[in-house]
This record gives sequence, C-alpha cells and structure tokens, in this order.
Amino acid sequence: MIPIPLAVPTVVMLLTGVVYFRRKPTAIMSDEQAKIYKAALSGALKDPTKLRKLSDAFAGEGFIPQAKLLRQRAALRELPEATKHRRRQIFRDALKSKNKSAVINLAQAYEGQGATNAAARLRQYASGLP
Repeated sequence: MIPIPLAVPTVVMLLTGVVYFRRKPTAIMSDEQAKIYKAALSGALKDPTKLRKLSDAFAGEGFIPQAKLLRQRAALRELPEATKHRRRQIFRDALKSKNKSAVINLAQAYEGQGATNAAARLRQYASGLP
C-alpha cells in the first residue's frame, strides 16, 4: 500500500497525463481556410448571419480562437447604429490624441471586441507618438 503523502501527487500526475494525452490535437489551417478567414476579417463578409455560420464551421474544425473572433465580428455588425456611430467617433478622437497609453488601451479594447483592423490602425498611430 502507498502511503497517503505519496498517493496524492501520484494521482495528480496520472490525471494530468490522461488529460494531456486525451486532448484534441491542434488544428492546422489549410491555405484555403486561411484565405477565407482573412477575407472575412478584412470586411469581405459583412452579413452577421454568414459570419456566425463561418464561425460555427471553423469551431467544428477545431479553430476555436478564430471562430470566437468571427463571432465577435458578427456581434459588432449587429450593434445599434447609434453605438456604431459612437464607436467611430471614439476611434476618430483617438487618432487625434497625443496620449499614447490611452490609444494603446483603446486598441486593446477594440481587439478584445473583434475590431482587429481598427485596433491595428490605432497601434500603428500610437507607435508614432512620443
């Protein structure tokens, strides 16, 4: 019989090994899938319903982070017009700002909401600020 102090770490190690080996293998995106994904992110696909369907397809293939981003893009497209207008105004104001940390924080917020192009543009602008 194994003493109790040795049993706990042994069980933890065994369970960790089981979880590690049973995890789903990392999916690798084909060139065609990458092209479709980049096109959807660049704005070629504007319909939120189609973005959600594409998101579901990517999730089914194991591309969870990409599927999440596509879903966020769909949610952005469905925002009320007043909210979209306010977001655009905030974006324009940030491009006039001299506060580098505020611009970077806004870029992080936009990226977290799926607005990757706006976030990239804000980061580019912030890189030129002192």
